[in-house]
Amino acid sequence: MASGHAGDDILIGELLPFARSGKTYPARVSPLQFLRELACVDAKYHPYRGRAASRRGCTGYTPLPGTGIAYHPYTLETGPETLTPLADDATINDLTRLDRTLSKLSRRFVVHRMPIWLTEFGYQTDPPDPFASPIRKVPQWMGESEWLAYHDRRVKSYAQYPLSDDSTAGRGLIRFHGFQSGITSTLGAPKSGVYQAYKTPLFVRLVSKSSVEIFGGVRAALPGQTVLLQSALGSKFVTFGAPVTLNAGGYFDKVVRVSRATRRRFRFVAGTEISNAIRADQRPRAGALYPRK
Repeated sequence: MASGHAGDDILIGELLPFARSGKTYPARVSPLQFLRELACVDAKYHPYRGRAASRRGCTGYTPLPGTGIAYHPYTLETGPETLTPLADDATINDLTRLDRTLSKLSRRFVVHRMPIWLTEFGYQTDPPDPFASPIRKVPQWMGESEWLAYHDRRVKSYAQYPLSDDSTAGRGLIRFHGFQSGITSTLGAPKSGVYQAYKTPLFVRLVSKSSVEIFGGVRAALPGQTVLLQSALGSKFVTFGAPVTLNAGGYFDKVVRVSRATRRRFRFVAGTEISNAIRADQRPRAGALYPRK
């Protein structure tokens, strides 16, 4: 306390969403399994006792310190709706799995309701990485992912990583060993669609043939700023409904009625900023795939 940092946040983890076994790391440990072992409980959340506890250094267990879990909810290259391989894995689409694990471990931490800090996230793109996600699909996936994080009550932060792609200089496949998930190229040029998706994230979910949920945000926006919702059946965008007010975090999330919703493209305008134009996605509401228990 004398240092003046008694009120600082101390994060545990920096966990990846899944672990891939291989020659370098032959022993696979999924993130939810790691958290259970860290908290000295077995797969059924029973505390280790006796020899099992001694072998793990769990004898005399005391609640873990820290004020939050740091997590990197990266997805596979096929997008946020791709199911993860194992039940103990959790990507951006499976955050309710992480929620449930933390709820069951609540008494094993000093802070019983541990918040989640998403300290790294992004989509590696093709180009430049031929093994990554098609760049034309990434802008919509970015908005969908932020929408998922927004609807998780435990999530306290959301971070893009990195801002610029790592270098792909050189020869052979080793050129792509770094992160190609930036919003700009190695030279700082904005990536097509991706840069704007970061500045003005947007996701539209089809609720019915005549209504949609529209989620969006504006980076560094002032609370109370308004945006205009627009849609187009052809090439011309028309404003519909009343202006929408951004909340304290710079976001809005609103269900609106609009005819022929499946045929429209949607966007929003915030001052001089115009978001990407996208179509409504036919997917369950946030958390519906893995509902809370």
